[in-house]
Amino acid sequence: MLKAFRNQLNQLSLVDRDSWTRRVTSALGGRRDSGTEEDVRGLILALPDLLERVRRWYDRADVPENFRRLHGITLTYLYHPADLVEDKGLFGYLDDAYLVGRVFVLTAQRLTRDGVALEEDVAARHTTLERGLASARRVLPEETNRLDALVADYLSGDLKAFRRLMDETEKLAVGKQ
Repeated sequence: MLKAFRNQLNQLSLVDRDSWTRRVTSALGGRRDSGTEEDVRGLILALPDLLERVRRWYDRADVPENFRRLHGITLTYLYHPADLVEDKGLFGYLDDAYLVGRVFVLTAQRLTRDGVALEEDVAARHTTLERGLASARRVLPEETNRLDALVADYLSGDLKAFRRLMDETEKLAVGKQ
């Protein structure tokens, strides 16, 4: 399934270039920034690999329970019909990639702090991921703030944060129709 998803994202990144550039440029207030475009495209294209790692961490006993619950809602967010970014092209995956990337980084930081040995690819991805996340914040400031709040609330024990975000997102989607 992840292989098919990876292929779908790669295909979208090839056929959706003009729409991609317009959407990112528009989100940046009409200013074209090819570095930001590439950073967020890279974040989206890394999504299948990040998902696989988050899913594996979900099954590990040495991952704190609140992080495993966070991994569960992250996976649920991806399958939920309401979305913070309504777009059928590659751009529509940016909120998903941001959330998964953010959860990946926070989990890696927590496991490192707890003295858990991480796989080599985790450390290698960190710098690229941080750059992609920072670029996503520039492109989607409101949406990434909402996702950051969801993560912080959930990690602090507010287990209803996800439901509230999805309810708000559904209301926004209905209002746009």
